[in-house]
Amino acid sequence: MGTSRRSTADRASARTLADDLRARDDTEMAALFVTRPDLARPTPSDMTQVASRATARHSVAAALDRLDTLALACVDALLVLDGAGRTADVAGLLGVEPEVAGAALSVLRSLALAWGPDEDVRLVRVVSDVVGPHPAGLGPRAAAMGGRAPEPDEVQTRVTALSPPARRLVERLIWGPPAAHFAHDRVEARTSVAELVGAGLLVEVETGRVLLPREVGLALRGGALYAERPDVAPDIATTPPPSVDRVAVGAALEAVRHVEALLAGWSTAGPAVLRAGGVGVREVRALSVSLGVGEDQAGFLVELAAAAGLLSRVSDQGEALWAPTVGFDTWTTRPAATRWSHLVTAWLDTERVTAMVGRRDDRDRLLNPLAPGLGRRTAPDARRLTLATLATLRQQAPVRPEEVVTRVRWLRPRLGAHRDMVVHRTLTEAGWLGVTGMGALTSAGAALLDEGPEAAAAVLAPSVPEPVDHVLLQADLTAVAPGALSRELAATIGVMADVESRGGATVYRFSSASVRRALDAGWPLEQVHNFLRDHSATPVPQPLRFLVDDTARRHGRLRVGAATLYLRSDDPTELDALCADPALVGLHLRRIAPTVALTDSDEETVVRDLQAAGHAPLAEALDGSVHLPERRVLRAPTRRRQPSDRTATAHAGLSDVEALMLVEAVRAGDVVATRRPPGAATKPRPGSLDALAALREAAQVSGSVWMSYMDQTGTLSERVVDPVRVDAGWLTAYDHRSNVTRQFAVHRIRRVAPA
Repeated sequence: MGTSRRSTADRASARTLADDLRARDDTEMAALFVTRPDLARPTPSDMTQVASRATARHSVAAALDRLDTLALACVDALLVLDGAGRTADVAGLLGVEPEVAGAALSVLRSLALAWGPDEDVRLVRVVSDVVGPHPAGLGPRAAAMGGRAPEPDEVQTRVTALSPPARRLVERLIWGPPAAHFAHDRVEARTSVAELVGAGLLVEVETGRVLLPREVGLALRGGALYAERPDVAPDIATTPPPSVDRVAVGAALEAVRHVEALLAGWSTAGPAVLRAGGVGVREVRALSVSLGVGEDQAGFLVELAAAAGLLSRVSDQGEALWAPTVGFDTWTTRPAATRWSHLVTAWLDTERVTAMVGRRDDRDRLLNPLAPGLGRRTAPDARRLTLATLATLRQQAPVRPEEVVTRVRWLRPRLGAHRDMVVHRTLTEAGWLGVTGMGALTSAGAALLDEGPEAAAAVLAPSVPEPVDHVLLQADLTAVAPGALSRELAATIGVMADVESRGGATVYRFSSASVRRALDAGWPLEQVHNFLRDHSATPVPQPLRFLVDDTARRHGRLRVGAATLYLRSDDPTELDALCADPALVGLHLRRIAPTVALTDSDEETVVRDLQAAGHAPLAEALDGSVHLPERRVLRAPTRRRQPSDRTATAHAGLSDVEALMLVEAVRAGDVVATRRPPGAATKPRPGSLDALAALREAAQVSGSVWMSYMDQTGTLSERVVDPVRVDAGWLTAYDHRSNVTRQFAVHRIRRVAPA
């Protein structure tokens, strides 16, 4: 594809933004589409449409939100200069060198927020509407308010001559906002305002409201827009770097284990979905206790699992529950580093702001995890910008969070009302996830930011220790896992012991109830002893052997089956005790033999009530074999991302190749526009015989035609095509716009003319 570029004179003589865009070369236009992808989707018909989109209010606002303090200061300066000015004038207002101002203005031009040469840089008009009526805190010109401002050298003299109350009032307005309201019934205020209006330093625009004219404000500021230079970024103090990678790898693996434990626990009994959406406070507190983390972090883990597509809603017997998705089972089979990169990528891109959990919305409703209303479009940008700021200081970290917030505020002044909160929260969450360690960005975190999740996983993988295949059994009926256990071992020991504490070393505790779980699952006594012996680096303590033997001796002496339902025991005295137990009156046991009793209750209720009364029943089938209860596992379908969770399609990124292809299509549209015959846009002639004749004639002589065509969506477009043939209601032609030979429905061709 060739590169189109006009002369500098052509660009200097451009009368509109569209003319300026046409004069740009293909590389510049491709860069514009990459930085402002909303201009490119759907594909614009020509450069006029690109210019129209570039001046749409929502598009301009999004582009301004991505500017740093210096570029926004140039916007303010041009607005103060009534929307157009020289580079030298902008530099003078900002107190910077012309080269600095010129570089910032080039950024505005590259984003199509401004156009024109250095001697006449012009903002697109809608910028003033987006920025507001008081750029840089200055009011309108005096003439626009029906007043007349004094000369700049007279302003300070008149201020010096004011009374102290009047001087205090005008000094309060110097750095903005320039408007003041006063009560007419207050004599002192009315007197001060009258004095200032009489001196030409204020203009009363309406009763009780005055404005400081722009000329007066600039004079009192000494001709500068700001008290400080806008091109100087805030300093960030640093300390010598610690071994952040070694510190952070533990946090990274802990985050993976926490998410896995959360979802495994909710596989069988997930929390109910609240009426307003989200997870209840009670469930979050229970999760906090079971994982050994704070409630704040527990809520974050819930949001993280959902953002990663591992947690979603499922309907179970008419009740909406939160449960792991089918993707969770696949995720657990991947290496730890890959699982971690999947989580942190989802965290980096989610629009959910977990710092708002626990707060109240504008209707005074509590915001729970996964509840609606936590999405903010600018959150991913703020998150990435925070990590990018840390990346510039990797060799000098860690840093103070407040200084990072100040730097991000300078880089993106318009990033949204929740910017500072998101930056603070990003630093905290990055520490929980192991993206940072001791306040500094890790090597894996830097790889995630620069190269993506696969590179981050590759950097983290060598630091991940091999899974441990043994535990340390202790005489106090606990087992210590000296590291991350293999999946099989962790799942098996989780059946016969309860997690007491987590961390670098997980502690499991054995009890009669936990051992009974293994026996209920069909483990023979010998298998339990063999497992403990084979997977312990220490001899099996005597208290643990006694606990297992005693639990097994009592286990299964009672049998539950269906008659309606029966209970049997080889020991008649045990049935005597059951029938006399007040806690079991609700089962309505009826003795039909010394060792057999009947009940009308269901099996699940009988087993639960007997266990609650301190017994260890075992369910059996009608043939007397042990009936192992099935463990019900809930799985939700893979969650479809909601519009609130993602950036709109129109704002999705473009590759450089896609952008160059779009530029070629737009330039082809410009060519079409130049070949449009007079009156073609206002006199369509759909499907006329003249149109068919013109197409057939062009096909015979291999010529080009201009045509107006309506596609299946009803969109009317203009194209220059080289007809090949017209047959069976279809035109086959080479389309100059898309550079391909394609077919057009003849009845959709509105008008044809020689090109």
